[in-house]
Amino acid sequence: MERLKSPLVIWLIAILVYVLTFLLLWNSVYASKSRELKNVENQYKTQYARVQELREYVKDYDQIIREKDSLLALWEETQKYLPQEEIMEQWLSQITRMAVTSGIQITGFKPESPVPKELYMEYPISIDIQGGFHELGVFVSFIANSERIMSVDNLQIERLSSSGEESLETVKAKLSVICYVYNPQVAASGGAKK
Repeated sequence: MERLKSPLVIWLIAILVYVLTFLLLWNSVYASKSRELKNVENQYKTQYARVQELREYVKDYDQIIREKDSLLALWEETQKYLPQEEIMEQWLSQITRMAVTSGIQITGFKPESPVPKELYMEYPISIDIQGGFHELGVFVSFIANSERIMSVDNLQIERLSSSGEESLETVKAKLSVICYVYNPQVAASGGAKK
C-alpha cells in the first residue's frame, strides 16, 4: 500500500486515467462528429456537382427564352393567315379571282377530301387550266403570295397543239391548290398526349 501512495504511482495512475478519459471522449464525441462531417462533405460534393450540371444546362436560358418568344410571335402571326374553320366558298372565289386576274381560264375545279395533319388540316382542290405560259406563272405566283396560306402541288404542264394561227392559250395544266386550316382540337389533344 505504501507503494500506491508514492508520488510516482499517483502520477502514473493520473496519466492513465487522463489517457483513458481522452480515448473515451475521442471515440464518443470526435469520431462520431468526424463521421457526420464526412457525410455532410459527401452530400455537399454531390449537390455541388448537380448545381454545376444545372448551371451548364441553363447557361443559355436567356437565349432559349428569346427563341421561344420569337417562335410564339411567329406562330401568332401565322395564325392570322391560317383560318380556324373551313370557308370553301371564299377559297374558291379567291382562286377564281386570281385566275381571272392572271389571264388564264379554269376548265375544271374539284375540291377533294381534307387531309388531317398534326396541327392543321389540308384542303386540296384539283384545278384544270388553260392559258399562256407566263399567265400560268402569274397565277401560281398569286397563290404562293396569297394572304391565306396556300400552296401549289402536283403541277403538270402540257403544251397545246398549235393550229396555224397565233393563240394566247399555249399550255394546259393540272395542279392541286392546297388550302391550310388550323385545327385547334388536334393541337389540344396532341398537347395533352405529350
